[in-house]
Amino acid sequence: MAAQRPALLKLLIEDQDDLALVSGLLQDGLLVVQDMQFDPSAQSFIAIFSRFMWEAAPNRETKGSSAEGTDSDATAPGVGTAVAVDGDARFEDVPADSQAAYYRVHSAFRVEGATAAKTQRLPSDRKANLNLLSLTQPDPQTLLLTFSEGVGIQLAIQGLRAALEDLGEPWPTLYRPDHDPAGSEANTAVGADTGAQNRPA
Repeated sequence: MAAQRPALLKLLIEDQDDLALVSGLLQDGLLVVQDMQFDPSAQSFIAIFSRFMWEAAPNRETKGSSAEGTDSDATAPGVGTAVAVDGDARFEDVPADSQAAYYRVHSAFRVEGATAAKTQRLPSDRKANLNLLSLTQPDPQTLLLTFSEGVGIQLAIQGLRAALEDLGEPWPTLYRPDHDPAGSEANTAVGADTGAQNRPA
């Protein structure tokens, strides 16, 4: 008998408390480089993550401790072959009728009023996977997305106006995310022009 799927989230981000909450919910979210877009004319940034559903995970207060496992496809459930994702966040999909302890879901993170975007160490491979570590706002005009492996995205913003919305059905996974703590250092010097501009989300 299939386990009941967790409820989907739809959250507005308008202050630091909202941002801290969503940062925790989106931590260890997997993002394919081509699945984000900065649109300067619309002043918006959007990214589609494979979000680990921490809010539905047993022992969620111990987030960051992990079971051993391997990573399968970052964006689509039901892939049988497990592959590594740069030694960072890892998970393995299981059949939909299994009694899996954890879930992932596609989730859209959208920022309004984004006037500019810069990146640090963004892979040139549009199919490369990124593992999100945190969302922070070091000053009122800046929003930082910090990923493992030294990757960062810095958005110039006009106030904090963002949202997180889960899309479609969650799928089961046997493993909690696991990544090298050494790769968790925040990026503070994001200087290159964004490679996300005008990419389809």
